[in-house]
Amino acid sequence: MTLLNKIREWINIRLYPSKRGVLYFLRRASFVIALVTLCALVINYGYKLSAQEKTLVFKIVQFSLIFYLTKYIIKIIYDFHPIQFIKETKIEALLMLLILINLISLYFFDFNVLKETGNLLNIDNVDAFFNAGIQIYFLVVFLIEFGKASSILDTIKINPSLLFIYSFLILFTIGTALLLMPEMNVTGKSPEFLDALFTSISASCVTGLTVVDTGSFWSFKGQLVILILIQLGGLNIISFATLLVLFTRNNIGLRQQSIMQNNLLADSLSSSSGLLKRIFTYTFTIELIGSVVLFSTFYYQESKSFIRGYFDALFHSISAFNNAGFSTHENGLMAEGVSTAYWYHIIIGILIIIGSLGFSNIYDILSIKKRRLDENKPWLSLKIDTRISLYASAILILSGMVVFFMVERNGILADDSLFVGLVKSFFQSVTARTAGFNTVDIGLLAAPTLILLIFLMFIGASPGSTGGGIKTNTFVLIFIGTYTIIKGRANIEIFKRTIPYDLVMKAYSIMLFAITTISIGIFLLSVFEPEFSLLQLSFEQVSAFATVGLSTGITAELSVPGKIIIMVTMFVGRIGPLTLAYSLLRESKSKSYKYPETRIMVG
Repeated sequence: MTLLNKIREWINIRLYPSKRGVLYFLRRASFVIALVTLCALVINYGYKLSAQEKTLVFKIVQFSLIFYLTKYIIKIIYDFHPIQFIKETKIEALLMLLILINLISLYFFDFNVLKETGNLLNIDNVDAFFNAGIQIYFLVVFLIEFGKASSILDTIKINPSLLFIYSFLILFTIGTALLLMPEMNVTGKSPEFLDALFTSISASCVTGLTVVDTGSFWSFKGQLVILILIQLGGLNIISFATLLVLFTRNNIGLRQQSIMQNNLLADSLSSSSGLLKRIFTYTFTIELIGSVVLFSTFYYQESKSFIRGYFDALFHSISAFNNAGFSTHENGLMAEGVSTAYWYHIIIGILIIIGSLGFSNIYDILSIKKRRLDENKPWLSLKIDTRISLYASAILILSGMVVFFMVERNGILADDSLFVGLVKSFFQSVTARTAGFNTVDIGLLAAPTLILLIFLMFIGASPGSTGGGIKTNTFVLIFIGTYTIIKGRANIEIFKRTIPYDLVMKAYSIMLFAITTISIGIFLLSVFEPEFSLLQLSFEQVSAFATVGLSTGITAELSVPGKIIIMVTMFVGRIGPLTLAYSLLRESKSKSYKYPETRIMVG
């Protein structure tokens, strides 16, 4: 053992001068090769290729496999503790071993180990599963390299708000390029550019407004792209990049932490990385549980294929939790068989409610560690933010449900039983706050009901969630602040706590910005879409700004300018009024002086 250690030490000493340069080159080459391979695979899936073109893609993948195998071996050679390195990267080591065995058997013995192993174990299509695993591996490699590359954010002199906006611009640009490929829709031809762009923005901004039916127009591949856009858009692509950095044991920079703090509403920069990990853990866990429940209660019996059935369940679970409103069913949740599955609606409604509460609030409620702490220290109850979100959500859902039921009892709910009417009322009250699913024809609702839904959409979800609107806490602060001013009280108080006036002013600013954006949108829509009523246009505009996705059925019939207005509104609503305002305004220097006070007439 001593001799081996001496040999290893001698090798390390000889290799050390070149270690930094070699590893630097491998990192840069790894990103480029992963990107090229990923693009080749995307083209392979997005277009019908000739045999020669498929062979080229196959060679690119093979070259990439050889490169990554070589890279892994070089990293083992350069590592001071190779055995420990292999143990720490055992999953990658196992994959590299499989790749090595398969390459050697194919090139030197013309023997496909995977295929023969599958035949021996009576497993069909083992090659397909391995190829799928390889492609997922390349995707993960690219994302990890992208996460590492995101460290350059600290060197870019752009404020976090702008970077947050740019991340969405990049996301829906890539999404549009993918959806434009012929294989992404059932026609086998490239769709209209505006249709692809609109769908990409709607999915990235987790809105749900569509100009083509998701279930009947987009193919399985296209629906998969939409699902990825929903997940990346819901949690934000920068969050994914930062998470990958954390999992690769790299530190994240201050600019990334600042973006995370603004995006996740963390209490401090130091808490943002910990909150980020919890967010992803809870998100993927809830989405997985939701997909299993939906599959076992509905899709297991309705779908002819296990893979297709579980994909539909997973799609709706992710879409509901992220408050996106997209559905793989033709005509959405109003499709035959789905519109009468009332327990299915309740499950979707629960996922929507959980997703609309906000990530920090979900942790505050569901954390086992937090609950145990509360048992030992009962005075440490739920945070003020969590309590406001819970009370406001409960009041809005229940009041919306009651009003919807009362107004539509002799209307669209006239032929339904009491239970069915209550379920439909509950679901529309829940989904109107930001999700965008509908189990009734919105276009047939009475005018008072549409006004109710506009009110619910305008308020939206809770802070820190994927939902839109001005947010529940903002509405509560505005309501309490107004009540305090009317009563002539000196302080704004809630749950025996005093709220600083700067927070109330921020809430009023958000509401003013939202009303202004919506009003401008309605004005422009009324100019370009005179054939639709003002109520229809108002409903569409508020739905877009609040990233809800409900529509009276006019989205697909809008003109090109009308669709552009809705797309811009969805984008502004997703990034948030203040984020947009901060990105456009320069930082002002604080002033140490104060002008004399004066009084002006108000009211």
